[in-house]
Amino acid sequence: MSPRAAALPSLLAAALALSACTKDKELYPSLSILKGERVTGSFKPVAPEKLASPPPSAETRDRIAQLRADAAAANDRFLQAAQQAQAPVAAARGTEPGTAQWELGQVALAEVAARRSETMVALAELDRIYAEAQLKSEDPAEIEAAVNEVAAQVHAQDQAIDALETTLGN
Repeated sequence: MSPRAAALPSLLAAALALSACTKDKELYPSLSILKGERVTGSFKPVAPEKLASPPPSAETRDRIAQLRADAAAANDRFLQAAQQAQAPVAAARGTEPGTAQWELGQVALAEVAARRSETMVALAELDRIYAEAQLKSEDPAEIEAAVNEVAAQVHAQDQAIDALETTLGN
């Protein structure tokens, strides 16, 4: 039997099935697009409602104030160490590594860098609090202000260390 002959019964069955669908048009709804299904007009999305974020908890605000105070105290210690490092660093300028003056200049510079790290600890803790506030959807304004304040101190400390290193000749 040829493939055409084998397909003939299937085609006849399909034709009979389709002709049955046209028999009672009033009993079945049309499959064409209805008037209400047509796309008309335009849709303007509603502006999202801006929800006010709650402020950080009293405990968090107290911790922020404490970290600000810690950073200010660390900055004062840094400034004092930087002032004390001026003379040894200036005396070490142009000396060979391994000499007593060079070593004293390096120790003074290391002391200044250690004082900077105290301020960085406060900044890192403020960054952690900021990340937690974002996760809790709290208002970050107070935390951002503290982070910016301490980051400015760290930036100024970096500049002071760079100046000392330039003086030393590193």
